[in-house]
Amino acid sequence: GLSSWICKGTATLICLPAWSIWKRRNVIIFDNARADLASLIATIKEEARLWALAGVRGLREILLPAAGV
Repeated sequence: GLSSWICKGTATLICLPAWSIWKRRNVIIFDNARADLASLIATIKEEARLWALAGVRGLREILLPAAGV
């Protein structure tokens, strides 16, 4: 049901920032990039939006409920 999709969406919302932080950490370490919190947050928001639009179960219901997408 819908509640299991919400649980999956919540799990994705927990994993996505962790994955984004890990990727940003690698760029900082291996490419000598500058740490930029605002950019990281923007990246996480955009990735979540794109994943929701792509149809990740539960994430769409959490992030885009009023959009009817």
